[in-house]
Amino acid sequence: MRETFEKQKRRIAVVAMCAAVFLVLLLIISQAVRQTVHYPYTELSEGWRLRGSVSDAGENGGYRSLDNIASIAFPRGSKGDYYQVSTALPDMGGIPFPTLMFETRYAACEVSVDGVVIYRSGMEELTRGGFVGSTYHLVTLPEEYEDQFVTITVYRTEDQAGRSLNTPIIGAHEDMEAMLLHRYLFSVGSGFFLVIFGLSFLFLSLLYLGSVPELRPQLLSSLLCTVLGVILISINQVGFLFIQANTSTIMCYFCIYLMIPLAYAMVGAMHVEHILPQRIYRFVMAVSILFVAAACILHFLNLIHLNRMLYPYYLIAVISMVIIFRDIVRGVIDKTLTITGQNTLVGLCILMVLMAADIILVILSRVGVPVEEESAHIMIAVGAMIFAGCQIVNYFSFVSESGARQKDYAFLQDIAYQDSLTGLANRARADMVFEELNKSHEDFCLVSVDVNGLKDTNDRSGHLAGDRLLRDYAKALKDNFGDEELCARMGGDEFLVVMKKTTPDGFGVRLRRLYNDLDRMNEEDKTLFRSAAIGYAFRHECHGGDAHAVYLLADERMFENKREQHIRYRIKDRG
Repeated sequence: MRETFEKQKRRIAVVAMCAAVFLVLLLIISQAVRQTVHYPYTELSEGWRLRGSVSDAGENGGYRSLDNIASIAFPRGSKGDYYQVSTALPDMGGIPFPTLMFETRYAACEVSVDGVVIYRSGMEELTRGGFVGSTYHLVTLPEEYEDQFVTITVYRTEDQAGRSLNTPIIGAHEDMEAMLLHRYLFSVGSGFFLVIFGLSFLFLSLLYLGSVPELRPQLLSSLLCTVLGVILISINQVGFLFIQANTSTIMCYFCIYLMIPLAYAMVGAMHVEHILPQRIYRFVMAVSILFVAAACILHFLNLIHLNRMLYPYYLIAVISMVIIFRDIVRGVIDKTLTITGQNTLVGLCILMVLMAADIILVILSRVGVPVEEESAHIMIAVGAMIFAGCQIVNYFSFVSESGARQKDYAFLQDIAYQDSLTGLANRARADMVFEELNKSHEDFCLVSVDVNGLKDTNDRSGHLAGDRLLRDYAKALKDNFGDEELCARMGGDEFLVVMKKTTPDGFGVRLRRLYNDLDRMNEEDKTLFRSAAIGYAFRHECHGGDAHAVYLLADERMFENKREQHIRYRIKDRG
């Protein structure tokens, strides 16, 4: 119980640390791109004239506010319609690089000053019926722009109601960029964090997935974080600052559509028990996957663009969210998941709830309710950062648990391949070394060792004394041969040494050191007499060089040495 509490404390500490790091980074970035306006700027919201194919107000329109023009004229048109708005440019007092900034959605545009075209965007796609995304435009004005008339012509490329043009702003170029970055700082900053975080841990998950199959949910979570990051960078039409505008819009929609299949895959990877029948679950999952594939195919065939598939996606997303949410709640309540699984799914639940709220607010804004889509999109950023925080906790837990598993594995290896009495390797480890020796072509030497007098010591002084005799001999053997390939206890009073890159003379030097250590032990402790029979053989002495054959030869020579020692030290034979 205490261990579980300590783990929870560590997880809370990691979450707090990650939140603090993110807030510090956000503060640093906000200071770097804070909205410090060096030069005057103004919104051109009044004094506009309107004319075009979608206006009901005549050639000059009766509208003076551009917001009214955009909200009334654009929804009544259809694909191919256009309108022009024009006004006199004010004198901004000699600002450097005077720039006109405005936003268009799914529309091509053309900007002219006193009849001279100075900027075009999306005109090539308009001509061939291609896709034009949503983006901000930063149009550099001529040096002598004061009191000249600027005309913005907007060409509709989609049969979809909505705002196509917002109120233009005129100011210095650097102020316009800083204004955009500051306005969407939280979303863009979160997006870059999620992309870097997701790709980093995606790489690590792929690196270890083959050896650790449990990483599959973490791999999918990393991919989802990357997808969320791309959405946050591009969803507010500021992706043009980093990549081409149309590409940014396409990536945004593709990643949005990809989220539901990824969520299904994550729930499936964690083996959550489904409330609905399996066939219904699979059907809805298959529909979501086919929807993504169909949307991409239709878009690139230029039949139906990705943005036109948004409302069908909302329907599939809401159904999928309800199914996944119920499955997650059941998995958490029934406690059938691991702690890391619960963390991931709780983060996914929070993300889905905030995404559902974002969908509702976006729909309301597009049917006329005064809701800013940009503010609604912050909910996705908050949900994404909470989800990423859960993944950081999971990776920390995984690293901690992996360390514990490695310790357990090392302990089990010690039990499997180590002699518990002497601390040397055991016979199982020796058999593995024999297999390795047989695969190599190098010469080696095997030393067979048999401790003298073990049975007599056990009978006379007890098994504890016999164990001490074996431990003393193992220590002497390890002190003199521990740097070799292997020192092992084969069982009973038998030991083995495997030596590579040695010669008979080199072995003789080490053997004399071993005998000297045994003599020193006998002088210091006369309750036991420590000696051993030893025989050795080289690989080149045996035909074929099989390790077991070399060991048999060393064993034969050890028994010859043992008979000589029995006679010399008057040691009784076993039996």
